[in-house]
Amino acid sequence: MSVEELDWDSSPLAPYAELVSHGEAWDEVIGAEGVRDPQRILSSVIESSGLTGLLSAAADARRLVHEDGVHYGGTLNPNRWKVDPLPMVVDADEWQQIERGVAQRLTVLNLLVADIYGDQLLIRQGVLPAEVVLGHPEFLPQAHGVPFAGGPQLNIVGTDLGRDAEGLWHVLDDRTAAPSGAGYAMVNRRITSRVMADLHRGTRLRRLRGFFQSMRQSLLDAAPQTGHMPRGALLWSGSASETAYEQGFLATLLGYSLVEADDLTVRDAALWVLDDDRRTRVDVLLRRVDSVFCDPLEFRPDSQLGVAGLLEASRQGNLAIANRLGSGVLENPALNLFLPRVARELLGEDLLLPPAPTWWCGDPTQLDHVVTHLDELVIKPIHRTGAGAARAGWTLSRTDRESIVRQLRQQPWAWVGQDPVMASTTPVVTPEGLVPRRTVLRTFAVAEHGGYTLMPGGLARVAPSGDAWRISSGSGALTKDVWVLEADDTVPGVLTRPVGHEPMLWVEGRDQQPLPNRVADNLFWYGRYTERVESTSRLLRKALDLSEDYGNRVGTMGHQVLALVGGAVASMTAMPETVGTDRPAESSRQLLRRAATDPGQPGSLAHDIDQLERAAHEVPDMLSMDVWPLISQLGLDMARASDELDLTSVVGATQALAGINGESMMRDHTWAFIDAGTRIERATNTLWLLGEVFAADLSMSVEDLVAESVMAVCESLISHHRGQALGTLPPRPLHAAMALLVLEPNNPRSVCFQWAKLERDLVLIGDDHAAARTRALRERVQGEAPLLRSGSWQHISDVLVGAADDTRDLSDAITRRHFQRPAPRVFRQTGWFNTVEPRLRG
Repeated sequence: MSVEELDWDSSPLAPYAELVSHGEAWDEVIGAEGVRDPQRILSSVIESSGLTGLLSAAADARRLVHEDGVHYGGTLNPNRWKVDPLPMVVDADEWQQIERGVAQRLTVLNLLVADIYGDQLLIRQGVLPAEVVLGHPEFLPQAHGVPFAGGPQLNIVGTDLGRDAEGLWHVLDDRTAAPSGAGYAMVNRRITSRVMADLHRGTRLRRLRGFFQSMRQSLLDAAPQTGHMPRGALLWSGSASETAYEQGFLATLLGYSLVEADDLTVRDAALWVLDDDRRTRVDVLLRRVDSVFCDPLEFRPDSQLGVAGLLEASRQGNLAIANRLGSGVLENPALNLFLPRVARELLGEDLLLPPAPTWWCGDPTQLDHVVTHLDELVIKPIHRTGAGAARAGWTLSRTDRESIVRQLRQQPWAWVGQDPVMASTTPVVTPEGLVPRRTVLRTFAVAEHGGYTLMPGGLARVAPSGDAWRISSGSGALTKDVWVLEADDTVPGVLTRPVGHEPMLWVEGRDQQPLPNRVADNLFWYGRYTERVESTSRLLRKALDLSEDYGNRVGTMGHQVLALVGGAVASMTAMPETVGTDRPAESSRQLLRRAATDPGQPGSLAHDIDQLERAAHEVPDMLSMDVWPLISQLGLDMARASDELDLTSVVGATQALAGINGESMMRDHTWAFIDAGTRIERATNTLWLLGEVFAADLSMSVEDLVAESVMAVCESLISHHRGQALGTLPPRPLHAAMALLVLEPNNPRSVCFQWAKLERDLVLIGDDHAAARTRALRERVQGEAPLLRSGSWQHISDVLVGAADDTRDLSDAITRRHFQRPAPRVFRQTGWFNTVEPRLRG
């Protein structure tokens, strides 16, 4: 039925009448009897909102994505996540059919992968052609015979489904190695529940949070029996990974640490996290790294992403890896042809969800069919990153057709032809109205209680255009939240304790999560760059104010102060030109704007914001979710700077970040390294600034204005004025600045205050030596109090320079002690064998 065929006045689709493009097929919304029942809940919101309201909701969704920093593609090539505000709705009965069908399929796949890496009976009996399995690049002979610590071989699985025009669901693909998307599904729910708040509150739909509790429990159940509460970690390849955002979000939901290869080691056939001078056992490793990169000792020796001995730890039963190494062999479209028989052999059942019709080119008859019907099929390699990407036959040129046919005949076992399941459509909000887009649903399941439990929803990906046949996040697909309606008799689930493990008693003071050197390093610099962005923005704001007031008043005392403050800006940003002196005010402001907005200028505000964002993206599992809107705000401020440079907004965002760090974090090693970075940065900046702006030949009037400017930059102006009024500060401005900004133990902006807090941080970290050095430095400078309060500028300058040098030396000592990382491995092929040797850092 088309939109044109509907009686709009009487149809429940009447609210769509003003919004849709007539003549398009709406098979997701319109069934044989009219509107599909699950979609009726959208009618009221569409009717009440109209196109204007829907476009506003879409804009709100984009804003929330930006504020939360949700992206796909990694930090090197980020693309904003795209969320349509209208959810995809599935009713309880239809979802029950999906659940049963997907759970059955995963049970078959779990038994199949166990057979592939076990007795291989299905191959020996001819149920599966050997080429389909042994010819797949993800089949790893080294993993053959490796037992699995837990029961299931596949702990977490993604399954892509498409529904045809008759409403029948088909399985399109399986993601059995390291499936992505569950975290993004939760992100979509958070966004949609806010932009469609009334609809969300008024709809009885199943929630997603319990799925992640089930995931955590499934991983705990898989852990080997070790006599202690199992510890888990998520192995990722860093912030450059295309799904880095989701991995950090997922680690946060699970309470796992994100770890990289350099954070781990295998000793005594067990996996350990290297945490400074100690090691912490890992029992369950949720991996988001491809199998062949996970163990350079067993697979690819040139891999920088894996840990030597990881497979051996699994082989010895000391480590559960989810999913098991080599499970990517099931990500094979050729299995669609053979899985129905496999299901009958292993379960004695027919598949409830049919796979997409598939022809395997390894069979001569089927090869002829594929070649003959090339224009009607999608041509796929059995490994999606192997022989090439999938190609739609009807889009091929004559030359491309000839090339494809040659490849099919040269390596027939490596290819399949597949009927395109033209997935049904869902309505998408566009400026032109609601338009239909073909949609693929990715479901997620975890092994639990001897079977599989599905997320009650999933990730709906929508084609970027009406004629697009490929639907993937990498090709720019839009996404939707998936709402599964509750049945009337739904009973809330009950969270149970881990199966197979004795209950563990909570122990006060139990060891905290391990903190690898890489993580500590990024936390330290996250703290430093947060403080650096604030101090730089305050200095630039003051310089701009002085430029406005005195930029054209050459020869005045204010202009002298502008020259001193402008010189500090130039020194900070390594700019070849200096603000002030005989430069016109407009030219000075242009230089200051460049110092703020040029990301290619080291030391510029934009550069520091970029570095802050990079450090944060390396440790997303360690930071509050409230951090990301603030970091996004900083980026937005820089993006708007060409029109309006709002440094007050930058200061406000960094103060909010500092508030989260100071008021919302446990006082553990994570917080201590952030705070240590903050304290070192603030102490260093204050000592540097005092040395830059004061000079021996300043008149008392100019010195007074300089002191006022420094106090404003260091957020101590009110204390300065009160001290002057009460007579608690020395009368000379230079000495007053030293007393308040260097010595005062109760001023949270003074240098001695920073050293006292840094000493506390270092004690918490366990670095008593550095703490003692910090205390000695503070006591030495406090011993110079009479000189700082009344001495000459030259003597004061010597104290400031010495203190700044010692603080930098202290920072270097902390780096050497806590942040050293292993040298990267270098692969070198020599003669008959490959060797891996360490590369010394230059």
